[in-house]
Amino acid sequence: MKMRTAPTVAAVLIALTTTGALSACGGGSAVTDPQEQVAALPSSAAPSVSGPSGSAQSPPASATGTSGRPQLRLDDTEARVRQLSAAHADCLAENGARYATDGENLVGVDSGNGKMLVQPIPEKALRACIGLEPLAPVEMRPDSNPHYRENWQANVACLREHGLKVHLTQDMTDPAFLSWTYDEDAGISPDNQPQIEEDCMAQAFGSGR
Repeated sequence: MKMRTAPTVAAVLIALTTTGALSACGGGSAVTDPQEQVAALPSSAAPSVSGPSGSAQSPPASATGTSGRPQLRLDDTEARVRQLSAAHADCLAENGARYATDGENLVGVDSGNGKMLVQPIPEKALRACIGLEPLAPVEMRPDSNPHYRENWQANVACLREHGLKVHLTQDMTDPAFLSWTYDEDAGISPDNQPQIEEDCMAQAFGSGR
């Protein structure tokens, strides 16, 4: 699977849907029959955090509230997404989590500040920092978007129409959420892939851009 060294706004927003910018975009198990398997997904799900070896680790019950948390939008700037993600990551690091050191081989997107947090995140840190964890855009959550499945299918179809060899997946940390990953014969990504990703997300999820 190909990985990007600098995630696009679209990639960071997708990662935030389930893991607070702690999991890799484009990861997950392949959905070989999207119409059939996606239709079977639950209509809602609580956020989860990646546990050891990519397993799903649910946050403590007291950490799942949304009151007062910063709300992201599909049309947010990369600067705002990174600023909010970095503030949350720094809080986690100050409360028992640890940033990866040079040479550690971890899968994930950066935390908005160019660094990655070692997983699993201690429950103490999750509880202390829940108020700073950005909420994914309402369009990117199955519990708040009744057209979530159709939007994801449209997003992947758009990417394929623009030359990206990708397919729909279930998220690696929470199968109630969707993502996409590269086909095995994906080849070299086009130079304008970041723009394609953002345009397709805007088109599929309806941010109006």
